[in-house]
Amino acid sequence: MNNSTIMIIYKIKSLINSLSGPKTLCLVLLLLGIFFRFVNLDQKIYWRDEALTSLQISGYTQKEFIQQTFKGQIISSEDLQKYVHIRPEKSLTDTINALATETPEHPPLYYIILRFWVQYFGDSVAVIRSLSTFLSLLVFPCIYWLCMELFKSPTVGWMAVGLIAVSPFHVQYAQQAREYSFWTVTTLLSSAVLLQAMRQKTRVGWAIYAATLAIGLYGYSFFVFVAIAHGLYILITSNFRFTKTLISYFAASIVGFITFIPWIWTTIYHLPEVNRSMEWTNEKASLLDLFKMWFSNIRLIFFDLEIPKIPSFSLFYSLVLCITVLIGYSIYFLCRHTPKQVWLFVLILIISNSLPLMLPDVIFGGTRSTTARYWIPCYLAIHLSIAYLFTTKIASIEISQPRKFLKIIIAIVISGQVLACAVNANTKVSISNPSQNEKLSQLINQTNHPLVVSSNYKYNPTELLSLSYLLDSKVRLQLVKSSDLPDIPNKFSDVFVYSPFGLPPVWQDELPKKYNLEPVQELINLWKLTKIN
Repeated sequence: MNNSTIMIIYKIKSLINSLSGPKTLCLVLLLLGIFFRFVNLDQKIYWRDEALTSLQISGYTQKEFIQQTFKGQIISSEDLQKYVHIRPEKSLTDTINALATETPEHPPLYYIILRFWVQYFGDSVAVIRSLSTFLSLLVFPCIYWLCMELFKSPTVGWMAVGLIAVSPFHVQYAQQAREYSFWTVTTLLSSAVLLQAMRQKTRVGWAIYAATLAIGLYGYSFFVFVAIAHGLYILITSNFRFTKTLISYFAASIVGFITFIPWIWTTIYHLPEVNRSMEWTNEKASLLDLFKMWFSNIRLIFFDLEIPKIPSFSLFYSLVLCITVLIGYSIYFLCRHTPKQVWLFVLILIISNSLPLMLPDVIFGGTRSTTARYWIPCYLAIHLSIAYLFTTKIASIEISQPRKFLKIIIAIVISGQVLACAVNANTKVSISNPSQNEKLSQLINQTNHPLVVSSNYKYNPTELLSLSYLLDSKVRLQLVKSSDLPDIPNKFSDVFVYSPFGLPPVWQDELPKKYNLEPVQELINLWKLTKIN
């Protein structure tokens, strides 16, 4: 650790020691978390998934975009940008249709809200992302409410708020034009409403739960893991008997799922599109690689910074090991010191989210479980167990030395989170969503009269939309179908071939016959192209 990191740890430790309780510390962390969520909101790379968001809320399908732009003509980046702005000829119905026909695994609620948000406030990058940012603020009251229902402890609630406020993982997704902040909110909200409905046993409570279930399902398809967790929790706590609580839950969940039937049918009808859009998860990985990624992703909750594995191999894996041990001990501590109704809820939330991701990859192959954002309910449950450990353990330790040691651990965890948020606030690319478009655009923009040649191969269209936010007005593009060869004019000073996922097969065979392809600064997705004399 460098001197600045050590100073942060000591300052936070001093703040913890000066407080009679965690409330003041957590208020400070809450303010820091709000600041980190809004700072430099428009400076991050607008990566390809966010570009797809803009395309779809504008009412365009990728098919339309490709048909209208990949025709071999010389165009500008402004010609691409018109597809990410709201236009009169495209309505809300077109937005829903774009989602239903091409990415039905993304239900429409977040995108509908975002379209109205953009129509009212504008469609700049900062405005588009700000919806997720404002939604992420609802995480704080929701996780506090869940802690009150689960632990009956304001202290645990404040600690959970403080930890999640400066979690670099949650800050990162609060700054993206995707529905993951919305999923976080609906997971916490529906869980708190469920526990309240179980406690109050009123029809109104269960009706509200049914509504949160419908909102969650229409917010993100993986919310079904949360709904499964709730069902298992009710079944086990009811000892698999038809109690009033179980009957009320079934009635509420049936109502919630009935409202989602239209989108279930849409997803089934467009299942080939789902498989096509999720092709990137089919990449094969060994069991050892899967384990490495699972445990490596855990650290992102607390320390989302790039650590070079060579020569700092031991530092990287030592950090992962320490965080894993802390999480494991917090879950063990929770199971030992809370009633079954408490630890069971946290444990089921972890298992019902992690196993459906891990088992298919282990049995059939794939890498879907290595995507950290799919683990959000699991990570939220981990936050709950850590918050309970930190607050309860300090209160239960009477000897000064162990208490001091635990405060040092808390200070290190919080310092790591704050440090990661501070560093990430000034970076344009995150670990979870790496992009080379910043470097590539700089290389292209510095030439006199550049032409960028590309195709619709794999995810190139949305990568090109992402790149278009960074290109100067002087840059021209020539986009063709991947089955065709570009007819490149001679009037440009520099010609680049941009293909982030490799050259299309036809290009691999035919382009080298006419042109020299030279990788630009060893970047595999940009080539300098010169004609063979």
